[in-house]
Amino acid sequence: MWTFNTIVTDQQPGQPRVNYCTNTWGLRLKRRLAKVEIWAEKQGLELAADCHLARITQAAHLLQARKGSADDIATLSSTCFKLNSLQLESLLSRYQPADHEAPINNEL
Repeated sequence: MWTFNTIVTDQQPGQPRVNYCTNTWGLRLKRRLAKVEIWAEKQGLELAADCHLARITQAAHLLQARKGSADDIATLSSTCFKLNSLQLESLLSRYQPADHEAPINNEL
């Protein structure tokens, strides 16, 4: 939960401003989580890791997925079932599109 909160919260006092709601950070997070999942599997903790990492894994997926149309958002909301509507809204409102991506329509 701490990791998710760090992604969606504003700057902490004394810390540099970093927007983690980007495609690049979603990819980095997904790669790092994959390493944790491999470690957990070796330790016999794959079910516990899956349970505890599901929300942040789905947030990383959301950051990497297409978000250009209402259909894309509908697909994401069903794919990211561990994230509630407020969490989805928070991630999408803070999302900074990459140069090759179109901005998310505010009406979505």
